[in-house]
Amino acid sequence: MIMDKFVVKTPSASSKAKTRSHLAVNITANDRTRKYPPGTFHVEDGMLFCSSCNMVIDHVRKCVVDKPLEALKTVLNRKTVS
Repeated sequence: MIMDKFVVKTPSASSKAKTRSHLAVNITANDRTRKYPPGTFHVEDGMLFCSSCNMVIDHVRKCVVDKPLEALKTVLNRKTVS
């Protein structure tokens, strides 16, 4: 009837599996620093920092870690440091 469209259905078990997080929860800031050339990132108090611009970076997602490497400020700072 008309009232059927207002009924809230509970999600099935298969749809619950799809809502899992895609974050790499088992990777630490130290692990991320090892995957890049020396001097690119450093870790202080468990936080990942870009060594060129000294910004805190979220180490959980790799795409977030890669963004500062492409930033203009970082590129310019690398040229002046080298």
